Amino acid sequence: EPFLVPDMSKDDRFAGTPFTKPPINATAYVGFPLCTAEGVVLGTLCAMHTEPLHLSDEQVRLMRQLAKAVTDQIEYRAEQANLTASRIGAMLGRFVRFAPDGTITELMGFLDFCAQGTSTPEIL
Repeated sequence: EPFLVPDMSKDDRFAGTPFTKPPINATAYVGFPLCTAEGVVLGTLCAMHTEPLHLSDEQVRLMRQLAKAVTDQIEYRAEQANLTASRIGAMLGRFVRFAPDGTITELMGFLDFCAQGTSTPEIL
């Protein structure tokens, strides 16, 4: 659920916080959780305003949509990073052998592969 504070000056939870003092001088705060479909909270999409603020139902709906879009983008980028890491690991595994302690023991055929002129996207 969103966390809406229309006027922080009337909310004891915000008394004396840096947000309510110069240079920020915020009065209103809205926070929308960035939650995955599995219920994992990744963070919060928040905004502050220097005047008391009451969001309309439409504004709340739009902020929820924006929070979902941000969450989707974070998840997409994480998936892409994992996929890239897997592909790099698979490619590296074609040429490198490791000892149990993690040291490289063999580079097999790497120079031959490079000499063939095969581009990386074809491997990946």
